[in-house]
Amino acid sequence: MKTKFLYTSFTVLFLGTVSLIGTSCKKYLTEKPVASFSTDAAFQNVTTATDVVLGIYSRLAGDAGYG
Repeated sequence: MKTKFLYTSFTVLFLGTVSLIGTSCKKYLTEKPVASFSTDAAFQNVTTATDVVLGIYSRLAGDAGYG
């Protein structure tokens, strides 16, 4: 009984490993930007330039900018 359990466990583990290796994770690792501006559009006037700079600083103000 114990050998049948071990055989089944190893079979499931092997098939799971093969299925993970066989699939590509490139789609999962590629992150699409939520919002992006070109430099021409971002610094077109003072208001948008200020908004861009304040947005960058607001990201760095929290713990997200450390490490």
